[in-house]
Amino acid sequence: MKFIRTTFGALALFAVLATGCAAGDKGTATPGGVEIVRMERKFVNNYLLLGERVVLVDTGVPGNEKRVLRALARRGKKPSDVALIVVTHGHADHAGSGAALREATGAPIAGGVGDAAMNRAGHNDRLQPTGAPGRRVMPFVVQEYPGYAPDIEVADTLDLRPYGVAGKVIVVPGHTSGSLAVVLDDGRALGGDLVRGRFGARTKPVLHYFHADVDAAHRHLQRMIDSGVREINPGHGHTLKADAVRRFLDEWLSDQSPGDRPWP
Repeated sequence: MKFIRTTFGALALFAVLATGCAAGDKGTATPGGVEIVRMERKFVNNYLLLGERVVLVDTGVPGNEKRVLRALARRGKKPSDVALIVVTHGHADHAGSGAALREATGAPIAGGVGDAAMNRAGHNDRLQPTGAPGRRVMPFVVQEYPGYAPDIEVADTLDLRPYGVAGKVIVVPGHTSGSLAVVLDDGRALGGDLVRGRFGARTKPVLHYFHADVDAAHRHLQRMIDSGVREINPGHGHTLKADAVRRFLDEWLSDQSPGDRPWP
């Protein structure tokens, strides 16, 4: 029965990845704060942060640039209103339209220093599945994209205030060696691929299909929640509340043998 459920889930995800899904832009904001606009296509998210200016977080797969520009236009924004493009990591589903969107907007790209070589090569690093679901979807993952050199290689915290958004970019290696996350001053965050929403139940946190270092990814996720982050907007899925993420981490930690636990 478990094999049937996981196989069905993998086939359903393949159907979305292969054919696309109905996609709409959804925005959330706190009073007087930054509006987060999620753009979802084929179970992959990228985001607009609308503050005094616009920060784009992740760019989607190759060819996604027109959709991002349409989303800007629907909110009365011009390409030149984009002050910064943050790429949370160098995989093709997040960095794939980076070169095209930099050209269209004139905005610099910020990426993790640990993923800069991947960005330049325009090819995923070796994906490391975290379990059977990852092994099943791996043949369908986009691997290549037009490479580029990041304008800003983030090795520590990057303040977003000069780009018109009250928040910061932090370094969270684990999914990849150069993974980044965005933490807004109001406690909302964009977590890249530290965790994902479950396919079919997108507000339920689950283990991501791939991690270079799962312990490191979850350790950084725990630190974000402990620091006061109240929700995480992931690269795949919908908004994940802090309590749900904490439960997910507690359950994952309880499954580890005492000697293998990355934190007490």
